Amino acid sequence: MIGAAFDRAAFPETFLLGDVRLDLDRRQGASIYLHGNQILLMVSLPDEARRIGVALPPGDPIAESGRQAMTAERNRCAIGPQEGLERLQELFTAYSGDAKTRMFDPTWFSVFRINRRTASTFRGRRLLIAGDPAHLSSPLGAGNEFGAR
Repeated sequence: MIGAAFDRAAFPETFLLGDVRLDLDRRQGASIYLHGNQILLMVSLPDEARRIGVALPPGDPIAESGRQAMTAERNRCAIGPQEGLERLQELFTAYSGDAKTRMFDPTWFSVFRINRRTASTFRGRRLLIAGDPAHLSSPLGAGNEFGAR
């Protein structure tokens, strides 16, 4: 009704998601680490495992290879457990600044993209759009999509 287009690239980022264990005791709950304009999120799972999701940097080799076989099926992975574990460890260390914590016992990895778009305008005449009708974004964070407006 206000003539807004849904702008931006449909899949601008690629994410790595994995279930692992850590060799240090950490409190249950969630942790978020910001590194430049990238994000890493870690949440507790049952049996002291952690699910870690990270926005892969542009040009990341796993992002490039993962696009060939993206899947969220738990019995089919786009990357091998060792490759996923090594890359997740590298990114966790870089994003968190924690070089001591080690990951082990990976049970699952997925490489995926999120559709992210923003309305070209939020107002028209006497109408205003906000919230979900105004944008689609990653559950790991909206990034800076509104800062560019």
